Amino acid sequence: MILADVSMVRAAEGDKVYLLEEGEDATSTHYYFLYCTGDSVQRVRWIWNGEAQNDPTVTEYVIKGGTVRVSHLKGERDQLADLLAGKEPSLKTVSSYVLGPEKGYDKEGQILAPAGKAEQALTAQQRVDLSNLLEILARERPAEAVVR
Repeated sequence: MILADVSMVRAAEGDKVYLLEEGEDATSTHYYFLYCTGDSVQRVRWIWNGEAQNDPTVTEYVIKGGTVRVSHLKGERDQLADLLAGKEPSLKTVSSYVLGPEKGYDKEGQILAPAGKAEQALTAQQRVDLSNLLEILARERPAEAVVR
């Protein structure tokens, strides 16, 4: 079992953490923690509660220096309360990758592969992850959503 320590960005004194929620149905909810320094989002942790019977899943985006590390993680039912309290229990890494210069992209080639380098094109899953991140970042962050 591989455990993840992707929590490289923690809220420091004076930083803000927003918690946004989106209900899917009576038992399914998505929770979005946005860790911000000033006006800049440094980390997004998206938690799906797993409905009434499934284990929770976490998609984590760590944004640093022009790169985004995307990690898909899996928790266990008994970790859900800690996850929703903003704690950092050990989670199993399902997949993890980096978008940005570390992958060999330049600014113009980050979304579409550079000419002649089809192996650098984003996969379908990476496109979904990027779209989800943009959707989360575009959400309104009202003052009452600040949890610390």
